[in-house]
Amino acid sequence: MELKENVKESILKAISEIGAEGATITQIEKKVDFERHTLSKYLSWMQAHGLIYYRLYGKAKVWFINKAPIQTILNSLPEKKTFTEKILSDIISSLPYGLVIINKDYDIMFMNQKIMDTYGSLEGQKFYSAIIGKENPLTLKPIIDIMWGKSDKAKFETRDKDGRILVMNATKLVNPDKSLSIMMMVADVTERRKAEESLKERNAILESQWDTLSKSSIYSETDLDGIITNVNEKFCEISGYKKNELIGKKHSITNSGHHPKKFFKEMWDTIKSGRIWSGRIKNKRKNGSFYWVNSVIAPVFGKNGMPVKYISIRFDVTGFKDSKKK
Repeated sequence: MELKENVKESILKAISEIGAEGATITQIEKKVDFERHTLSKYLSWMQAHGLIYYRLYGKAKVWFINKAPIQTILNSLPEKKTFTEKILSDIISSLPYGLVIINKDYDIMFMNQKIMDTYGSLEGQKFYSAIIGKENPLTLKPIIDIMWGKSDKAKFETRDKDGRILVMNATKLVNPDKSLSIMMMVADVTERRKAEESLKERNAILESQWDTLSKSSIYSETDLDGIITNVNEKFCEISGYKKNELIGKKHSITNSGHHPKKFFKEMWDTIKSGRIWSGRIKNKRKNGSFYWVNSVIAPVFGKNGMPVKYISIRFDVTGFKDSKKK
């Protein structure tokens, strides 16, 4: 004799709902649709197959679950759970991620509150259609691989029926009754992906702007002591110095001697106070010739609100008429 799954399930569910103290055949009989003599045979069969066991209290047999299917444990009423089962259920319910358990036929056996808040109660429905919105499970190859024994776990990304982006961590489960199921931790990363895409877009725009600026302007960075830490090619071209000749030096390397000390003191006082300085400067190339630049020097602030470095953007204005008057 082989019991049908629904028969075993109904008996296990009845015992679970009656409580951790066990259940007499009379109590079980009230919760199932079997006559007592048939129920007695079923209980004996389930005992022989290790699903349940009994203890004798006087002449009465009290039945206990030995290896219940996981959905029987997870879905039983809170007041009927053992202490361990209740703790497990409470942990599952409070998870910040969704949790879904499906059987080998892709039927949803269990959903935690996080998933039900999003999709409603879908237990008994096909996971791939109820949540993912597909007609068959073939698009969920990582889950198929677990079902077929090719792997025990998988992490993959997919979209649900409403377009949400889900990251799933699927793990093979061998239930207490030896049946196979798959547990999936589900994270909705839709907003994160949108933020990442927005950040990529902004970075692309900034890179484009920087590329344009770098090709059209003279750029440099210094530390708080004025030591050059970075320059672009335009700086090297106009000054005649190589990059390694500029890094580690101060901007005085291009000082033409045209401006009085007061001119540069005012500049340093401005940027050290956290303000932006702008002005026109006459510089000297490595070969001794001169050039004029319109300069903007700005502090870059750290998390504490204090300057951590200075950046300078200059434009060559040597050919302008008003420059020649200086």
